[in-house]
Amino acid sequence: MRCPGTAYDYYITGTWDQNDSMQVCVSGGTITDTTAASGCTVRSFPLGEVIVIWNAGTSGSITVSSSKGNALINVSVTVPFQAGMLDSASKLQTVSPDSIPSSIICLIDSGGSCSPSYMHQWQQSSDAVDWVDMPGATSQNLSFSSPLAAPTYFRRKVTETGSGDIGYSDIAVVFVDIPYAREIDKQFKFFQNGFTNGSGSYALNRIIK
Repeated sequence: MRCPGTAYDYYITGTWDQNDSMQVCVSGGTITDTTAASGCTVRSFPLGEVIVIWNAGTSGSITVSSSKGNALINVSVTVPFQAGMLDSASKLQTVSPDSIPSSIICLIDSGGSCSPSYMHQWQQSSDAVDWVDMPGATSQNLSFSSPLAAPTYFRRKVTETGSGDIGYSDIAVVFVDIPYAREIDKQFKFFQNGFTNGSGSYALNRIIK
């Protein structure tokens, strides 16, 4: 299993003499030798090694053609791990104190190993800083069975079991429409839209406090 964008050394062994020649070609990657053209080295005296950077995908190969014989190596190339992001409609909700929030929808994960497998764990927070696991919340999407007592942030933690990589979705927030929450909701929207100017940090302070 090889990761895209990483340089790998491949050593070529054999009993060569001054009359032998060799050409190495790569499919699905790039040979770092600057003399390589169209994925192949210039045919010349046998090489002791080639350095290959693989492209993102699922497979690649190295072909060695020489006056002493030919060889082929097939490799598996992973797609970089990417945790699924939230559906845009799921990122912000405002509900009444006696209403059950709508489900938070998270898109699928990708990459990580040749046969990726993902474990999901939803987390919640009161301040978007300190997070705790939600018992039993291990599905792709997050559904609610009861109303919330206070504004709460949510995100999905993802572990790709083949590689051990861990990633997180972006953050959703559910506001509870009680009098003091209406001002927080207003400030949060201002924070989302205006953090790039100087007033955005003030909105963030209002949310945290």
